[in-house]
Amino acid sequence: MRPNVSPAAVERDGKEHSVKDSSTPPKMLSRLKETSLNSRLHDAVGYRSILGNTNTQASFLKASSSHHYSRDHSDEAAAHGHQHLSVAPPPDMGSITRVISAVCMEFGVTLHSVFVGLTVGLTTDSELKPLIVALVFHQLFEGMAMGSRLADAKFRTILDIVLALVFATSAPAGMAAAAIAVSVSPAAMSGSGFVTLVAVLDTLCGGILLYLAFTLLLGDFVADVRHYCADGQRYRIAKKITLFVALWVGMGLMALVGNWL
Repeated sequence: MRPNVSPAAVERDGKEHSVKDSSTPPKMLSRLKETSLNSRLHDAVGYRSILGNTNTQASFLKASSSHHYSRDHSDEAAAHGHQHLSVAPPPDMGSITRVISAVCMEFGVTLHSVFVGLTVGLTTDSELKPLIVALVFHQLFEGMAMGSRLADAKFRTILDIVLALVFATSAPAGMAAAAIAVSVSPAAMSGSGFVTLVAVLDTLCGGILLYLAFTLLLGDFVADVRHYCADGQRYRIAKKITLFVALWVGMGLMALVGNWL
């Protein structure tokens, strides 16, 4: 059963509660509100600090893992590069080889041409004509070989001109030296000491020319055969035959010229 409550009693109870609430001091209410606000702020600051620490730890772990990964990756790359460097030749070995080839060719043909000039200067008139003809072809072939070496070496233009002039004047310089020596002391140019000196220097020049022919010029010939006569090239059989014929004809002509030089 519901108790019988009169409206007057309800109104009286509401007034009593309002009187009790109004009896609370304002200072206490402000303190309670301030305490509640401070507790909420403290909870918010603590929550933010926890989030900050969590983010800091996550950032540290991420940076540490990336550092270890980059260090391992760099170590692996360094080891990989070191492995390649230990077996791979320097990238400029081709240019160094071409420069050495040009210098050796210049030294060999220039020194050889000087002694060819000495031979021409000491030759009698009856033997001079065939010797001059042989000398012209000899210098022509050596000049072509020398020019190809200089073109491959890619020197400066002024250096190419100087080396070409040195080769061009080597044989006339030998002729002039022989003519001066004969006019000053003819006996000195026919003694055993002079013959021995010429033989030693001719041997040195011959060795240099053989080295150039078998290691450099023939190496270029093999490279040309592989390039122009590879599988799939048109007329590769005809090209290969032409290259070999030109090689043997050139060797035969130089051997024939050497009969007089």
